[in-house]
Amino acid sequence: MVVYYTRRYSSLLDKCGWRRAFVALEVHPDVGLLVCLNTNAHYPLDAIAKVQWHANLKVSIAVPDDHSLIVKFESPDALRSFLLHLDVAAETDAGGHVVPGVYVNPAVGALKAHDALATTVLSSMRLLKARGFSRKERSGSSASRTSAPWVVA
Repeated sequence: MVVYYTRRYSSLLDKCGWRRAFVALEVHPDVGLLVCLNTNAHYPLDAIAKVQWHANLKVSIAVPDDHSLIVKFESPDALRSFLLHLDVAAETDAGGHVVPGVYVNPAVGALKAHDALATTVLSSMRLLKARGFSRKERSGSSASRTSAPWVVA
């Protein structure tokens, strides 16, 4: 069992630095559990869908029920240790800084394949809508408008 004290970045006030909220994260690698001690929320380690970490020591954890936990660590060593307890290998550069990276859980990612397909379809629909057509192409030629007018009752 390891407890990490981090800063939470969930709201705009937290992100701007006007309010600081600290979170205590407890990792039980032997049991396979991540616990947020402030909220007493328990998340199985194998149910975490995605972990993304940045060079500025911020970590975004996609936990079950479509929630995201965004925290910032105080030191690169704490971040590296946290990722190791989650069984995520983090690379470091020559200066000892953590290289940004992403870990996607393949077991949970396979279950959300339909979400990826829906995202792809929606983005392609938005792209087609953004291109649009000229007014002439949408309504047809002027000859077709006069020969077969619309009748509105």
